[in-house]
Amino acid sequence: VEHYLSVLTAAHAAGVSPWVCLHHFTLPGWVTELDERERSHRWSRHVAFCAETFGDLVFGWKPINEPAAYAMLYVPKSRRLFDVLGAALIAQRDAWRELRGGGKPVATIHNLSPVYKVADTIPAQRTYEILEEAIWNVWMRADRDGVLELPGRGAREIPDLREACDLVGFSYYSATGVGAEGEQVPYPSSARVGPMGYAPWSEGLGVVLRRLHDELPGRPLLICEHGVGTDDDEWRCDVLRESLAIVDEAIADGIDLRGFFHWTGVDNYEWTSGFDVQFGCFTMDREPRGSAELLKRHVQAR
Repeated sequence: VEHYLSVLTAAHAAGVSPWVCLHHFTLPGWVTELDERERSHRWSRHVAFCAETFGDLVFGWKPINEPAAYAMLYVPKSRRLFDVLGAALIAQRDAWRELRGGGKPVATIHNLSPVYKVADTIPAQRTYEILEEAIWNVWMRADRDGVLELPGRGAREIPDLREACDLVGFSYYSATGVGAEGEQVPYPSSARVGPMGYAPWSEGLGVVLRRLHDELPGRPLLICEHGVGTDDDEWRCDVLRESLAIVDEAIADGIDLRGFFHWTGVDNYEWTSGFDVQFGCFTMDREPRGSAELLKRHVQAR
């Protein structure tokens, strides 16, 4: 608590408006599936405590990072994947209930990726359908219609799931290809692949923005994460130029996009890749890269 208070205070002193995430995969063993007991007891207490303790120093909240990615990591290739996803969406709703009265915006962080089959096989079709449900359809039905419809489990009307956030926020890094055996492969197949095994593809960001705009009309959008993990900052700059041009075009076309968070400001400890995969426009020694200057110029021009 002391550490985060000092971080948030320092951010304010530097003119930074912090957005805070309350659930980003690394959790105690006793809060993993976000079942009803965990949500009603431990999760609700966690959210309320953070709101009371840090709320004055927070500009906005992003309660749960990437519910679908969390479910796929926690119970990979399991029918329980959708149970965990459904529980995470309800936990996001619970956080929204707790936080919305505090006058600070609340955003989701859905991990979004256009999904493409690169082979016309039964395993490819099966994986494609699972990914479409997990990444897109389940949460969009909930946000649009207040219906939680999990594959194989029927539909439940939960009206206050509808628009249970101020901003529909998402992360985007690449599209997802599905191979002949149902395996996930880089897409486009001709694109350059980074050290984490996927191909950064700016065009896919436009696909995501337009699908959200079409299927959730009137909902304000927020790019919560977008960047490139690489030690080649020139490549990062090339991708960012294309992505920022697509963002500008989307806004000009009337898409209600409220913001863009670059992942990440400073090189971070990237899960099992440790410090080997660099996402920052600054190094860990706080040295700016060319991508920092690119982002600075883009913001100043507006």
